[in-house]
Amino acid sequence: MIDPITIGIAFTVAQKTVSGIKQAIALGKDINELGGQFARFFENADQVHSASSKLQSGKESLTDGQIRAMSIQTAMQSKALREAEKQLKDILIWTGNKDVWDEMMRERVRMYKERAEEERRRKEIIAKAHAAMVDRVLIGTSVFANEGGFPLDKAPDRVSNNASLQNGAKIFVNYCLNCHSATSMRYNRLRDIGLTDQQIKDNLILTDAKVGDLMTIAMTPKEGKAFFGKTPPDLSVEARARGTDWLYTYFRTFYKDDATQTGWNNLVYPNVGMPHVLWQLQGERAAKFEERKDPHDESRTEKVFVGFEQLTPGTMKPQEYDDNIADLVSFMSWMAEPVQLERKRLGVVVLLFLAIFTLLAWRLNKAYWKDIH
Repeated sequence: MIDPITIGIAFTVAQKTVSGIKQAIALGKDINELGGQFARFFENADQVHSASSKLQSGKESLTDGQIRAMSIQTAMQSKALREAEKQLKDILIWTGNKDVWDEMMRERVRMYKERAEEERRRKEIIAKAHAAMVDRVLIGTSVFANEGGFPLDKAPDRVSNNASLQNGAKIFVNYCLNCHSATSMRYNRLRDIGLTDQQIKDNLILTDAKVGDLMTIAMTPKEGKAFFGKTPPDLSVEARARGTDWLYTYFRTFYKDDATQTGWNNLVYPNVGMPHVLWQLQGERAAKFEERKDPHDESRTEKVFVGFEQLTPGTMKPQEYDDNIADLVSFMSWMAEPVQLERKRLGVVVLLFLAIFTLLAWRLNKAYWKDIH
């Protein structure tokens, strides 16, 4: 299943990498020192090319409208990256480095074959795991009816920690700000969490936006609805609307489910239209359920979640992933109300003032009426 968010991220990274390579070459940097950047470009560009080919072949299980919308966008992205690749090739040939380009092409073919084999093994592992789960079911709204919904974990509060907020901002712009906008936030507001304009521009702006611009995205609401079945919400105040505990648990309870359109499901938000954009960090997991008797009606049974089964490992360990999600949620909480710490400090001052004023008013009142009483 093609994930439009992942493809959008790959396209953005590839574009930014090309710009970095061109700047480095213009500054006279040795071509041999840019091997890592070339590898990053090829890896992400090949991901976009592969998605474009699959969509045009009609092998994806999507509706006609979704295929048309995604195929056009991905084809345009693929064309832009092929043009960028041709420019890089011309630059290397003009600078007398054709042998370097040929060697990179050979390495690229080798990496492509390795990825294809890895994908084949991954599919085998998933197929075996699914075959072992005889009683696999979708979570319906009634699964946790007796509990009032899936129990939420307490989200760590790191709004006062600038290092956590900066890490959360990095995750947000790389994984969320492709399909979700944050139109109530400007990039330059990130100065409040200890970043300079240059740091914001170099590390957090992945498009041609300016530091003073709003955090908008290129995808239109119509395209979003075609991709996911509904328009992805703006995340400016999502932490205020949902609550940090909800978001913290939501990001940590995705699991594989081939019965859904995206191939993913979620314990907090059953049958959610959003794919698991952080799956590479967390890895792929399957949810395990048991059928138990309803404690309120023994003639009925209910499906109860009992744990996760790790299908493929992620790039992060479970605790490391949870820490990064805590940073992401803290950033979203700060973004929803950047002045919340100042508001709380000011609230304490106001309450102290009112307490002192009340005491003075009480003593003054007593002094005025002492002769009468």
